Amino acid sequence: MIEKNLLSVEVIYEFDHPKSIEDPIFLKCLWIYFVGMVQLHGIKVSFSVNMKAKELNLGGGQTVIYDEVLTNDGKGYDDRTGVFTSPVAGTYMFVVDALSSQPLWLHIYLNKTKVASLHISKSHSNGVYLQISRTVILKLRKRDHVKVVSAVKGSVHHNGYSGFSGAKLY
Repeated sequence: MIEKNLLSVEVIYEFDHPKSIEDPIFLKCLWIYFVGMVQLHGIKVSFSVNMKAKELNLGGGQTVIYDEVLTNDGKGYDDRTGVFTSPVAGTYMFVVDALSSQPLWLHIYLNKTKVASLHISKSHSNGVYLQISRTVILKLRKRDHVKVVSAVKGSVHHNGYSGFSGAKLY
C-alpha cells in the first residue's frame, strides 16, 4: 500500500519536474510524504482535552465540546464539534471523566451507537461534587467518530476536572 502511495507522489512530482532520484527537491518531497505516512500508519494518534474556562451547562442530546486541547497527535479531535474522527483503523482506548455537583448522564458514542455511559443519580443533589469516569476500548475503522453526549440537562465542572482522552493502542 505504501508503494502505491509513494508512486503517486512520483507521478505528482513528475508532472511539474523531471523525475530524478538524485534531485534534492524530489527527495525532500518524498521524505516529507514518508514521515507523514509513518505518523498516520504508526502509533502516533492520541488526544486529550478538558474543560478549562468555565462550567459547561448541557442540554439533553448535546455533544460535549471541551475548550482546552492538551494534545491532538494525528489531528483526530475537532475542537469545534467535540468529535474525534479516527485517521487510521485500529484499536483505541477512550477515557471520559466528569466532575459535577448535580445529576449528570453522559454517553460515549461510536458513530451513532451508544457504547458506554457515566451517571450521577438524581438522588445526589446535595451540592457535593462527585468525580465519575469511564474507560472503553474500541475497534475503529478509518473515519469512525467517537464523541461524548449529554443524555439529560446537566453540567460539567471546569478547571481541568472534566475531560475526554483517546489513544490508538495498536
